[in-house]
Amino acid sequence: MEAIHSATLVEWRRLEQADAEPPTRPSGFQVLARRWVVERTISWLTTNRGLAKDYERLVETREMLLYPAMSRILLRRLTRKER
Repeated sequence: MEAIHSATLVEWRRLEQADAEPPTRPSGFQVLARRWVVERTISWLTTNRGLAKDYERLVETREMLLYPAMSRILLRRLTRKER
């Protein structure tokens, strides 16, 4: 009984969203908040040779390579001297 009830709620929400106006997109250049953090992290990760190119066939292999890369970044931060 609960499964039928939750399915009808999902359909009801879809109908409500279909009647609502679509969100408006801003025109022109807009700065995205904290996007630079993601771009900076990706650039740090690509300094590792294994992550610079896409050689792996499996996602798990790529994920495995991320752990040593992030560990290297963290260790460098922890061991650097105060300026």
